[in-house]
Amino acid sequence: MRGEIDFRLDGLVPADQASARSLRSVFSGDLHPVAEHHNGGADRSESYLLVYDESAAWGVPGEPQLRAITITRDGREGLFTFKAESHALAALGMNWLIERGCPPEVIIQPVEGLLRPADDETVQLEARLATSKGRYRIRETWTEGSGGAESYVIAEDAEASAMPVRVFLEEPDFGAGTYRLREGAFPSFEAASSWLRERNGPLPAAPEQDLSARRAAQARARSTGLPTLRGVGSHDGPPPEEPQYSPRRAR
Repeated sequence: MRGEIDFRLDGLVPADQASARSLRSVFSGDLHPVAEHHNGGADRSESYLLVYDESAAWGVPGEPQLRAITITRDGREGLFTFKAESHALAALGMNWLIERGCPPEVIIQPVEGLLRPADDETVQLEARLATSKGRYRIRETWTEGSGGAESYVIAEDAEASAMPVRVFLEEPDFGAGTYRLREGAFPSFEAASSWLRERNGPLPAAPEQDLSARRAAQARARSTGLPTLRGVGSHDGPPPEEPQYSPRRAR
């Protein structure tokens, strides 16, 4: 990761007590950039930062190790505001920044030299989380060990028609320089917590993921001329005829 963060606060004082407390809660020497965006000029400027907080790995076990930070600077008045919030997943930190005015097309682009998304599913899920304003209510988070060996979030999905409790599980592959993010669906918080404790089977896919996968498979089959499988959630056309069996006489 790159060097420490410069908050660009020389000659400025906090605009309020909340900003002073938020600034004291972080030490720039422990922070390393994940994504950032700056705009404005000498009179007024803004910064949106997503950073890895190295000190969090040595604090309370399981605590989030990412910080989302917004800074506004008023050069004419000599004041700044500073807000910070911890997050277990980069996409949720980006969501917090976007809701506070950061352009989504810039903050979703991370700095170079970090782990890369392992696949398109990770990219698409991160984009949904980053731009889903008010959709998810976070119930629990956990980040494993120094450097975030594994992170998960349990959240309630306000738009889910079924299985409203979701688990977002992020697993890094340091050897490959990548990470993978997956979404699981559960009927209750207790069921989600139980799966995370036991890991007795694969992460249950969200119902809408199954539907999207079936539609994609059908589209690929049509485009390649391959037959579309019936009976795997497809309701297009009549069902296949059941085989007719003749009774056999016992010998």
